[in-house]
Amino acid sequence: MKFVADESLDFQIVERLRQDGWDVSYVAEMEPGISDADVLHLANTSRH
Repeated sequence: MKFVADESLDFQIVERLRQDGWDVSYVAEMEPGISDADVLHLANTSRH
């Protein structure tokens, strides 16, 4: 399962999820400052 983590989530949580084997895309690393609608679009597509 893939997750999109909004930039408001602490990086330590994202890193821990990744260490535990989860596939996490982090908005702060990809496109900081994008709108909530764009984050939702990323979460609903498989290409994030």
